[in-house]
Amino acid sequence: MERVFTCLRQDAPRLATGRNGEATRRSLGEVGSFGGWHCTLLCLLVAFGTIWGGCGEDTAGKGPDFDPSVNDGKADTASAGASFRGKIKFGVPVEAAFDESSHHMYDLTVTKIVKVDISLDGIEGSSLDTVLRVYGPRDSEGNLPETKIAYNDDGGSSLFSLITDLELTPGTYGVLASTYGGIPSPNQAYRLEAYCDMDSDMDMDGLDDGCEFDLALQFEPYLWFSLTEEGFRNDRIPHFAVEPGSDGGVSIFYALSYFRDYGDPTFGGMSNHPGDCEFLVVNLNAQWQLSHVFLSSHHRMWNDSSKWCTPSEMDFEVDDEGYSHPVIYVSEWKHSNYRNLKECDAGSLYNDHCEEGTLERVGIERDRNIGNPVEQIIDDVQLNENHEFYWTLLNFCGWQEPSSESSDRSKCPSAYGEIIDLWLNNQL
Repeated sequence: MERVFTCLRQDAPRLATGRNGEATRRSLGEVGSFGGWHCTLLCLLVAFGTIWGGCGEDTAGKGPDFDPSVNDGKADTASAGASFRGKIKFGVPVEAAFDESSHHMYDLTVTKIVKVDISLDGIEGSSLDTVLRVYGPRDSEGNLPETKIAYNDDGGSSLFSLITDLELTPGTYGVLASTYGGIPSPNQAYRLEAYCDMDSDMDMDGLDDGCEFDLALQFEPYLWFSLTEEGFRNDRIPHFAVEPGSDGGVSIFYALSYFRDYGDPTFGGMSNHPGDCEFLVVNLNAQWQLSHVFLSSHHRMWNDSSKWCTPSEMDFEVDDEGYSHPVIYVSEWKHSNYRNLKECDAGSLYNDHCEEGTLERVGIERDRNIGNPVEQIIDDVQLNENHEFYWTLLNFCGWQEPSSESSDRSKCPSAYGEIIDLWLNNQL
């Protein structure tokens, strides 16, 4: 028996909407309290065994599909062995291209019993016919068994591959991305990604991953951007973390992860720099109702205006389902966060500006949960061959600078790992 928490939304009062179902912004006093959330203990019996994803070996009309050797390490032909290409992590896609090898092997490590989905798709107009295989776990000498535990040919879109609900026990597994029949397909690009099932608890904190995502989505802030940000306000890849409190409450950290701070718009972008590690924190009480919101604003800089706010001090936006979200006013180009327009225009000694704008959510996704320091789900995130880190203490450059640890990151503001440590130790 393994006990994990599962997340249930109560039938909470719906909040006010305008005419024709359009959402309206109200103060918390006008719309009442938030819908309650609660966790109940769900006792899960996890059975050991093999689950096969997809439709099995579909060879109809296409000829035989050969299983390659997985341990000889040879550059392969149609019948030779797999070529090892590195590791994959949950929620972090790998984009590569087949070369002289038609069988690319990746290691996937799991630390507890989980169910996973794995997808293999062609990209950039690829005409690939792909095949996915999973082997493992590796033995004490690092070898994989030659017998696969999962296989899929055309379970995804077109001729691409998808394995679903594959149950894995702790260990390191080999995920083999191939072309059907091992047919050479040089320069054909593909995207490989592994997803963690929503019922698992990858960071082992007692809240299952589905519960954490539901909470982060339910209380996800809305961002008010000036219309002049139209060309680049979406230059961000938000991630999140959820930390249960000893008092029964929950704290949610939103790493906004902007590509750049574009500088002061009044002076043509002066003081701009790569990477902007602004963030928000939403705290829930023991009844899982909103209690406080932390707004970063030039955090730990000379003009730091960061602050904690109570719900009564903030505006809220009501979504299509009738649930409200805190509204954060984002300064033009510089992404500092404020509770209203007046404070924004007075921020940073009146150098920040918020003008007529548009609302959008932070933009988290289920596979961007970074976990916690003990069980790090995501640390290294790659984009355009550059890497940024959420736990490793390297300054955040927004995927704009070379990513080696020896590269110069002094022009970038600070490390998310340092900020997250302050959050976890109640030092914001």
